Amino acid sequence: MYEFDYVDNAKQYSSEKWYGLKEKFGSEDLIPLWVADMDFKAPQPVIDRLMEVVEFGVYGNIRRPETYYNAIINWMRKRYNWEIKREWIGIASRIIPSIGFAIRALTQPGDNIIIQPPVYDNFSNIIKKSERKVVTNPLIFKEQKYHMDFLDLEKKAQDPKTKMLIISNPHNPVGRVWTRSELTELGRICLKHNVIVICDQAYADLTYPNIEYTPYASICEDFAQNCITCTSLSKPFNLAGIHTAYMIIPNKNLFDAYDSFIESLHLKRGTIFSVIATEAAYEESEEWLNNVTKYINENLQYMKCFIKDRIPNINVIEPEFAYLVWLDLRNIKVDSSQLNNFLVQKAKIAVNDGRMYGENGAGFVRMNIACPRNILKSALERIEFAVNIC
Repeated sequence: MYEFDYVDNAKQYSSEKWYGLKEKFGSEDLIPLWVADMDFKAPQPVIDRLMEVVEFGVYGNIRRPETYYNAIINWMRKRYNWEIKREWIGIASRIIPSIGFAIRALTQPGDNIIIQPPVYDNFSNIIKKSERKVVTNPLIFKEQKYHMDFLDLEKKAQDPKTKMLIISNPHNPVGRVWTRSELTELGRICLKHNVIVICDQAYADLTYPNIEYTPYASICEDFAQNCITCTSLSKPFNLAGIHTAYMIIPNKNLFDAYDSFIESLHLKRGTIFSVIATEAAYEESEEWLNNVTKYINENLQYMKCFIKDRIPNINVIEPEFAYLVWLDLRNIKVDSSQLNNFLVQKAKIAVNDGRMYGENGAGFVRMNIACPRNILKSALERIEFAVNIC
């Protein structure tokens, strides 16, 4: 039995989602639907295993045991029918810093790196901070769905200074889970022009059951040898504070370059908490994951019905994974530059302004619906009130 309709003091322990409201939005009196964390407790098996470690009381340096690697290998096999090897699994703590390490290990200052906006803003941030150049391959919004622009991608990839592409799959924030055929065409272009693919699949485990998720590197050996897959348990199991990321790098040359870079920074040691949480989540918590995904999908259906019936000038872009929803507010009577202020001041909710994900995000917002339904209901009622008075 899983209880997702109740949150026990979600403001505990300096949660950014709750305690960051004043700094980010200028007010604490908001419903927080911005930071991509769930309001729900982590799976009980994870809590129980962590409590065993806490009560044991010894928290020294550890080496990742074979049980840790086996948990990852078995999960990929079971969840995606993807056979990975122990020696492909690279050390990481969080995805974005690890992407930054890969950028620095495998490219040179001034090199071009492609992203596909509207997309997670930290992609461009980490590229710029690494002294590389951001090259955009904007997604095309057509018939209520986003698509890749392969003609534009080919033009950008053929530039000899373009060395890498970062793909978000599932795509944060627009909600797409890229199909096998879409990934195949992207891979063909990147192979043709010797562009390394970095695949961020942080939300893969939250793909809705009616959608097939294909790991990019699982499609064929050529793609695997030209790819670094970044994944983490932070989103599917609500473990962002424990730092459970890892990399999958089949190409030994790419692996060694990445591994040598993090070794130079003395970053190869993990924590006992991340190791134990990974094992407990992958080995004992799949049922919890399936249930929380189901609950969030029910939230989505509730949201769609509410908006259709009561705020029809807002358009829900159908997401193919939990728990982020991309909302099109271009039909309400608010300028896109004032949209976030409007939602903060009039609706008293905190969401992410679509402009932070790229110019083509103007007029959109990203909303996190991994919360109890009564909180979602209150947020939607606030939006309805605000839209009706504007």
